[in-house]
Amino acid sequence: MKLLIIDSNNGAKTLINSIKTIKDIDYKLVKLPNSELISVTKISLRELILKLLTNNLTHKYDKYDVCIIMCVSASSSILDILIKNNFIIANVFIIEPLIPICLYIKEHKFKTLLILSTQITQKIRWISRLLNNPTFNINYASLNLSENQMTNITKISEAINKLIKYKSFVANCDCIVLGCSSYSVIKNIIAKELKSKYNFNGLLLDSSIITFKYFSNHLL
Repeated sequence: MKLLIIDSNNGAKTLINSIKTIKDIDYKLVKLPNSELISVTKISLRELILKLLTNNLTHKYDKYDVCIIMCVSASSSILDILIKNNFIIANVFIIEPLIPICLYIKEHKFKTLLILSTQITQKIRWISRLLNNPTFNINYASLNLSENQMTNITKISEAINKLIKYKSFVANCDCIVLGCSSYSVIKNIIAKELKSKYNFNGLLLDSSIITFKYFSNHLL
């Protein structure tokens, strides 16, 4: 199987480590530029991801069986297009994290959720829209961490301190969704901070791991 992965450099690490455990998968990572570059070029994330898909999936020398858009923000920006096209672009099946996350939440009957995500994912709110049921109590929050801050424990701690307005909500959450693939590489730090500062005792859901399991169960 030939697999195309679209994500940031840090965000792709967890997924790629999982992919490496499976034989006979040839993968290529297409890295998303950082948000500052997108801002400078004045291209929207939606336009960027569509361009990356078109350029890579229609390349005459590289034929892919599956594409995983692991970046939750990128997936959020084009999920309406993917749904409209039955998750097929250029005859390639596209997997993104939002559908697998929602299926996992339903399967495990979680009801009170905090989605830790980027501001784009928070703004579009696809998880709330897909679940679409008043029995769910869902809040979104952004840590506002850039890629180069993911190795800075002080910055991570400061970002989690800013979740103080969600303190009582976090303590009662069934789960917290790491709705940004980059958060996967710092999930142990996030878990420790949430438990010590907000008395969080629920499950921390890693979107990268959930998406990999969805890929494994449906296509391998």
